[in-house]
Amino acid sequence: MKAKVSVLIRTIFICIGFLVAFVAFAYNGLILSDIPISYTTSEAITSQVFFFIATGLLLIGLHSIQSNLGRSITASIFILAFLFMVQVVWGGALDATSNSSVVQLQLAPVLHVGLLLLVNVYLLIKNWNDGF
Repeated sequence: MKAKVSVLIRTIFICIGFLVAFVAFAYNGLILSDIPISYTTSEAITSQVFFFIATGLLLIGLHSIQSNLGRSITASIFILAFLFMVQVVWGGALDATSNSSVVQLQLAPVLHVGLLLLVNVYLLIKNWNDGF
């Protein structure tokens, strides 16, 4: 019974974390799509808070994964997400017309996914002797 509750709680944290991350990414895209019209500091802070909450929930969920197979699967997902986000940001962040606040807003999802990837790889290496 205890194992089922643990799996349920882990699944809830990871699902809510991915849901909040999707909302944060969509909100970030919405903000960046109409920068000449309205771009306020409160919108940028809201986007950062969304990413922070999503990262926190996903870190709790990742820390509760017990098997190295699960950590390997999530590490591969985060590697693919990180590479995708680097490609997306690379196209727009290095533009000569971008100011520093826009670049900071574009780099936020890359940094959060990078943190998740580093923590996941650290947990995978730390528990490598446990086997798959």
